[in-house]
Amino acid sequence: MTTTTITETTGYDYRATVIQDIEDWIGENHANYDSMDAMREACEPIVTGLDTGSYVYSAWQARDYITRSGFIFGGDWEEFLLWLDTMSLDIAEIIRDPTDMDTIIRLFHFDEWCWDEASTGIEDKD
Repeated sequence: MTTTTITETTGYDYRATVIQDIEDWIGENHANYDSMDAMREACEPIVTGLDTGSYVYSAWQARDYITRSGFIFGGDWEEFLLWLDTMSLDIAEIIRDPTDMDTIIRLFHFDEWCWDEASTGIEDKD
């Protein structure tokens, strides 16, 4: 008789992860910037993976995050597709590479909600 072990996996929350990454980045770098616009411009590529082409550097890890998040066809899917159109990005092209897809999902969250939420209460230097 064989024993089957069922492992429960936890979901991956892109929004919470991006917010935490932004908050950590701001905590480490806020003193180096005079304006919120300059800070946002410097932060975005780092916390999304755009600066290096990938946040995770692993197709397996990116695929795992995407799968566990339930992002594809999930709650933000329709908004994501509309956002892609405004950015002139092709979903058929992006979805071919899990690391690209992971980076674009992070960018979507950064642009749509996360920067504003994570940077609330922080103001330009006088």
